[in-house]
Amino acid sequence: MDQSAFAPKKNNNTLTLVWSLALALFALLLAIVILNYFNIFLLSKTYPAAFGWLPHKGRVNQTVLNNQDGMCAATSPLFKSQSATIQGKILRADGSLLVIQDDKGQEGKFLRSDSFSILVSKEGGGSQTFSDLSALDPSKSALILLRLEGREFRAVSVAYLP
Repeated sequence: MDQSAFAPKKNNNTLTLVWSLALALFALLLAIVILNYFNIFLLSKTYPAAFGWLPHKGRVNQTVLNNQDGMCAATSPLFKSQSATIQGKILRADGSLLVIQDDKGQEGKFLRSDSFSILVSKEGGGSQTFSDLSALDPSKSALILLRLEGREFRAVSVAYLP
């Protein structure tokens, strides 16, 4: 009997195994590149020195923050800060809480920022800056600047114009 018929074909099996491993490796690499591109598996941001060359789709996250009054503020990582202005009066200051009334009579309560300041302009020119709440004047109209800090707007400055 001829034994060559029963001998395993080592060459063909080895070649099939090599091609199977190469195909599996290529599929794994392709999956990693696709997941990185769509910002699902972020190798390029986690290990920028080694995988920074991998392409990824730029995206802008936009979320909506709700404060206690139900007002919404859209945020984005592109924003350095968000601010709002109110033209009105500071009715009273209760500790770090300011009660503000706008020119239309609507009232709102806002916390003071750590960097809170009061700017008082004079008739003849010039101005003075205060950080003490005693400089607040409920009888005068002011421009109040608020900045989004964390999840709420806080009063940053009050400017009394002549």
